Amino acid sequence: MSESELSTAFREVLRPSVVMVLARKPDVDPDLVGVGTGCIIGYMRGNGGPPRAIVATAGHVLRHNADELLEVTVVRETTEGQGGRVATVMSDQVDKDGSYIVFYRDMSSLDLGFIVVPHECPDGQRFLSEDEGGQPTEHGTEVMQPHLLVTEGTQVAWAGYPRGVHQRLGERVLCYYEGVVSATYNDPDSPMYIIDGHTDNGVSGGPVWVWNEQRTGGARAQLVGVITEYYESHDDNEEGTAGFQEEETERRPGFVIAVPHNPLIRYMQERYAHGQVDASKSAA
Repeated sequence: MSESELSTAFREVLRPSVVMVLARKPDVDPDLVGVGTGCIIGYMRGNGGPPRAIVATAGHVLRHNADELLEVTVVRETTEGQGGRVATVMSDQVDKDGSYIVFYRDMSSLDLGFIVVPHECPDGQRFLSEDEGGQPTEHGTEVMQPHLLVTEGTQVAWAGYPRGVHQRLGERVLCYYEGVVSATYNDPDSPMYIIDGHTDNGVSGGPVWVWNEQRTGGARAQLVGVITEYYESHDDNEEGTAGFQEEETERRPGFVIAVPHNPLIRYMQERYAHGQVDASKSAA
């Protein structure tokens, strides 16, 4: 696989599906806005209603107490020159057509969550593009089959809205990253990918994808996980250990942590078996 295939997939496949997630607790601190990233992985219909995009993200981006009101705004870039699509949802909201909106479900030890975005933005735009018959003409980015995991040495890419770039430029810019899977931790309660790479605050919830060269049917660019953490290793020096003593902890390059989509897809398949969920072809 050439390096350009991952970046080409970003420009041609992933970019339209990646969204910014802004979370605010109006009753706690209305001026404090948490920023994360998400990715459209499909859509669902409830009670025969219109299609609503499913956005996968990190659970901590959406975490809130049961007695707290959470306001989530999903911002989606569209074709250059056409402006963006923005939709806001509340944690206590029930949609008027009877299909409820899910914000966050604590999935044991997994740092995963998802948002079912309203069909229509306040300015009248449809969040997902549709044909004349009301069928979505876009389905988000395909997720790898729920029973599969990528292995060590696999080159992966991810994207998000890093806070550092926002601080430097004064605006939020979608950024592209690349790295290699150093280890696949296949624990049934807490699976994760340990990736040799870096990230920043604001990229949490960003999609991780691979290029599947062997695949002959369907998309070769496939989502494999969600960015949840950057783990920095520390060297707590003690006197005599290295012949000297430091007052401050030495900081060393760390690892990017990503959680596979697999549990999220299975969760939606089980919970919404009565409705129509198209969370990529793996969950259709």
